Amino acid sequence: MINHIVIAYGSSLGYQHGAKYQILRLISKFGTANRKITVVTDHPKLFDNYPVEILTLDASKKEQWGGGGADHFGIKLKGFAWAASVVDASTHILLDTDMYWISDPVELVEQVSSGFVVMYQDEGPIMGAKNRSIRRFEEGLKRLQLPWSGGIYTLNRESRMYGSAIICMSRENVELMDPAFELFRVLSPHVEAHTVEQFALSECLRVRGLKITEGKRYTNNWSSTGKKNYATPVLAEFFEKEGENEFEAHLERWESIKINRPILELVKQKINRLRSRP
Repeated sequence: MINHIVIAYGSSLGYQHGAKYQILRLISKFGTANRKITVVTDHPKLFDNYPVEILTLDASKKEQWGGGGADHFGIKLKGFAWAASVVDASTHILLDTDMYWISDPVELVEQVSSGFVVMYQDEGPIMGAKNRSIRRFEEGLKRLQLPWSGGIYTLNRESRMYGSAIICMSRENVELMDPAFELFRVLSPHVEAHTVEQFALSECLRVRGLKITEGKRYTNNWSSTGKKNYATPVLAEFFEKEGENEFEAHLERWESIKINRPILELVKQKINRLRSRP
C-alpha cells in the first residue's frame, strides 16, 4: 500500500485547490489500486466527498509545529509523520500542492527501501555553494557546534541540500521525521533561509547513511510566482463554478483546468514586470 500524503493549509485557498487538482489528476490518470490518499489540512470541509483520509490541522498543532507562526515549514515534517502514523502503508510519499505527477509515482516507490529514500532533487553541496540561498547555511553554521538528539551537529563537507517538494520513504524510515524536526528547530535561528526544513531532513538522512534518489522528472509544477499568479485564479474559478465538494463532477471535468500559462499570458507578465521596475 502506498500512502499519498498531501499537506494543504493557510488562508489562501490556492493551496487547498492545488491539493485537490493534484488528487484529481492522480486518481484519474493512475487509479486508486493499492493507494491511499491522506490530506492534512486546516480546511477539512473543502475535501468533503473526496475519497481521502482527512487529518484536521487545528490551531494548536499549527502553533506547536509552526513555531507560533514564526516558521511554518516545520508543519511539513510533523504533518508527514502524523499522516504516516495514521495510515498503515509500506511507503509514504508527499508532493507539494503546487505540483502534479506526470508519471505514475509507483515507479518512484519501487526505488524506495530501508536504505533509499526519494526527494525532489539534489541542489548541490553546502560548502562553497554559488547559490546565495544555499550559501547562507555555510555562513550561519560553519563555526557552530549545536547539541541535538543526534549528538553535536556540525556542518560537514558532505552536507548537501535536497529539495523536499517530494518526500518518499519506507515505513521503517518515517521515524527520521522526529529528529529532522528537532534539527530544523535547532538550525533555524542560525540560518536566514526558508529551506531549513528540507536541509534538516537532508542532514538526518546523511547522518543515518541513507541514499537519496531524485524524483523531479516525475512531476511538473506551477511553483514560480508567474505560474502561480496565473494558476491560482484558474483553479478558484473551476471550484467556484463546479462547487467545492462535487467530487464526481470534478473528476469528470478536471481536464478543463488549463494550469499552464498560454504564451500570450507569459509575454504579458514579462512586460508588466519590466514596466514595474524603477
